[in-house]
Amino acid sequence: MFESFVNENRGYKCLVLKGRIDALSSPDIEKEFNALILSGERLIVSDLSEVNYISSAGLRVFLGIQKQLKKAGGQIVLFRPIKSVLDVFRISGLADMFRIVSTMEEIGESVRSEAVSPEVVSKEVEGIVIEYIKLAADKGSLFIAGSQDNLARAAYTENDVITVNPADMQFGAGLGTFGDNTKIIIISLVSQW
Repeated sequence: MFESFVNENRGYKCLVLKGRIDALSSPDIEKEFNALILSGERLIVSDLSEVNYISSAGLRVFLGIQKQLKKAGGQIVLFRPIKSVLDVFRISGLADMFRIVSTMEEIGESVRSEAVSPEVVSKEVEGIVIEYIKLAADKGSLFIAGSQDNLARAAYTENDVITVNPADMQFGAGLGTFGDNTKIIIISLVSQW
């Protein structure tokens, strides 16, 4: 039998899991994690002290949620996994992707050392609100895909569309307007892990 609930301790949310984490319980665990993320949590402690089994389906959930949180400057902290569960993380090679702690004090140290509260910036431009998370990152490079010749006349056609290999894109943004006197802005973002 599987159980889960969320409690709050020392200012962070803790997802307490009990029983087996397998293909049957994994969708419910993923929903719990996603609900916490949607509510704004960026540091989530997962209490595994009463989990007696974890399958590859469970590992996939933890890995997927960890990747999602890392993109937003957060993380999952695994709290007190029993030896057999910890061994599964280690054998799979995933243990190094998580902070694993065994005491409440270590969780507090994790919270203080990570400072996982990225700045959320909100800008309003002509009635359109754009929100983004401001994170420190290495300097990148900017390149323009396609010709800018028609920019001055705003006379782009299908011939101006170019194809870019998705593997060559780390992140991209595009803005556009449609119509003669309209101010409709479309923003599209592409990001790869």
